Amino acid sequence: PPAAIGAEIPAQADLFTSRIEVVTDPAAAAKLRAALRERSPDAERTIACAFLAAAPGKEVAICGYLARLLAPGRAFRPASAVSSVDALATEVLREAHRFKGLVRFRELAAGLLYAPIAPQHGVLPLLASHFAARLGEERWLIHDVERAAAAIGVGGGWREGALFPPAPEFSGRGEGCQRLWRGLFRGVALTPRARARRERAPMP
Repeated sequence: PPAAIGAEIPAQADLFTSRIEVVTDPAAAAKLRAALRERSPDAERTIACAFLAAAPGKEVAICGYLARLLAPGRAFRPASAVSSVDALATEVLREAHRFKGLVRFRELAAGLLYAPIAPQHGVLPLLASHFAARLGEERWLIHDVERAAAAIGVGGGWREGALFPPAPEFSGRGEGCQRLWRGLFRGVALTPRARARRERAPMP
């Protein structure tokens, strides 16, 4: 099994290991996907979600998961190889689920709906698929400011890319809604029973 897997060449070479460069092969990837679907209907999604996690060593854990899952004969999946990948996937899906209800768009001066986010994990692809279905033909952009990445809604679909924008210029049309929301919040809040720290605890 590999000692480490990464997308970039390490800054310092290791005297006791050799580096092997693997070039992406779409045909091999398609073959692997087909094999995964035969062995487990949920494995492909689990691996994809675990890969989005901000966790060191996730690639080696996924490699071990694949080795156990695709081993010939009866599938032998010990807890150590599987639980870490399952746990990472669950963590990523949980954060994506929370953000689906908390992403707030504001209209830019150019008419584009813009939402900055700062998630712990790389949940942008999961959010983009959700909002592409929800917003249809609307023009929108979700910006992961921590990773300088963005997903932009295009004709009912979406694309992902790098984004290092200047400070966004908003249209000002959403300010009235924000004032109304703050007024509602103040109106329904029970000030003596306010627990700000507890309210913030479940927020990403």
